[in-house]
Amino acid sequence: MKSSVRKSDLRVALCGQTPLADLFEPFRQLFFGLLLVLSALSAPAYSADFSFTGNLPNDDSVLLFQFTIAAPGNVTLVSYSYAGGTNANSQVIPAGGFDPILSVFDASGAFIDDNDDGSSPDVGIDPVSGNDWDTYLELTALPAGTYTVALSQYNNFAIGPNLSNGFQGSGTSGFVDDDGFTRTSAWAFDILNVAAANLADTIQGGSSPGATAIPTVSEWMLIMLALMLVAVAGVVFRLRSA
Repeated sequence: MKSSVRKSDLRVALCGQTPLADLFEPFRQLFFGLLLVLSALSAPAYSADFSFTGNLPNDDSVLLFQFTIAAPGNVTLVSYSYAGGTNANSQVIPAGGFDPILSVFDASGAFIDDNDDGSSPDVGIDPVSGNDWDTYLELTALPAGTYTVALSQYNNFAIGPNLSNGFQGSGTSGFVDDDGFTRTSAWAFDILNVAAANLADTIQGGSSPGATAIPTVSEWMLIMLALMLVAVAGVVFRLRSA
């Protein structure tokens, strides 16, 4: 004769009103989530393109960005805000911004290279001034590591040989290019073929409204782990309440 006690009744008797399968479902999700994180951390190095836009607080301000490459490789920096164009994020950038300079430093702060003006067709030609004064800088065979990019207005070059030596100042009042055309404070540039990039700091002028910092891969991993810890806390609470 078969027992009249059903399996579902047994589950309820053992765990109150919560079936065992439901209690352990968060653990299953946590297990597979951790596998996903570990897989991402051990995955081969990858590269991506990062777009930044904003406004320079004043003519002598310098914005500092950081980028990381996980393996030796080539990195390209290109701006769009002087003559206009379409960035790597498919955003159309209007012409009219100031004449930019991009300077690059290694992790110790040592100066590597800079660029004031690219040339067509790497950069656009401004419809008002007729100049191709956006920046285009190719960095070849960079060792893996973290680097700093400084964005400033012409003629505010890095003094060197180290980032800590500062910048010489634009020598202008407001945003005016070398031909005397009045420009805006707008800037836009891409960092291409890197693992991560973000806005790091502003010197000689305060903050820069409109600049966007992008979370790095490691920051996303920390966020995922924090969410998993919240899930574990929820499981513990359910077990104690069962």
